[in-house]
Amino acid sequence: IGGKNTSSASHFDLFANFHVLLSGRKRVSLAPPIDHFKFGFWPAPHPHARQARVEAPFETPAIVLKEGDAVYVPSGWVHKVIAERVAAAASFTALPPEFQSFEGLVREQVGAMFIDRGWSQVRAIGIIRVYLPAVAKFWLGEDMAQSVLSNYADSYDRVAKEVPPLAKCPVPPDRDIRIALRYANATANAFSWFRPDLGVLFFGPFADTVVQRVPHPALKGAQRWAAAAAFVRECCLFNSANRGFLLRAVLERPAVLDFDDDEDEDE
Repeated sequence: IGGKNTSSASHFDLFANFHVLLSGRKRVSLAPPIDHFKFGFWPAPHPHARQARVEAPFETPAIVLKEGDAVYVPSGWVHKVIAERVAAAASFTALPPEFQSFEGLVREQVGAMFIDRGWSQVRAIGIIRVYLPAVAKFWLGEDMAQSVLSNYADSYDRVAKEVPPLAKCPVPPDRDIRIALRYANATANAFSWFRPDLGVLFFGPFADTVVQRVPHPALKGAQRWAAAAAFVRECCLFNSANRGFLLRAVLERPAVLDFDDDEDEDE
């Protein structure tokens, strides 16, 4: 139940919502997940997660709900609701199967790559530099991958007042490139059944899990997230290059699926 002119900020939910207006009148604006970048949503660890920092215009006209009308809001869709008069409504929600499976898949895929490897932090960061953008490309396609990586880094802007200086992007040796591409191929295959628009939505939380291995352990809270995002911006975008290492060229290599597991161990 809400009074006249009450409204919600533009936001998205992880659940699907069948919203039924019992009385009154509401105006509902909708946008698909591909438009998330326009709204600059606060990232997952932030107290305002899933809420827009920018009240961007919606591309399609708003839907006007009258008594007895209903609207279906798919999971991940941006929406803003304004009550044009005193209104009462009921919502019926359900989480998508992608949500139910996501945590287990992340634990399985990221855990398989990092558990008990004995890698130094520098070596792990070099592998992550290839693994994360490779997962994005193999899972979402090259064009969308570049977009989600850039949007991921941008989502942490202004989260911390000061961002610690970033160490140079490590250049992984050829064996570590092969390791990264092999595991990225397996991860992308594990997520391939996700609805495409939800793949874009869930890539951010997936990236959170991976890049939290990058910042120095002494960094905490907002500075830690900002440092991780700076790493993505500087080291994981497709045009990233240093000391003869060209990430875009590396990602054109085929994933090698059968090589000696001894390559996984630190020397």
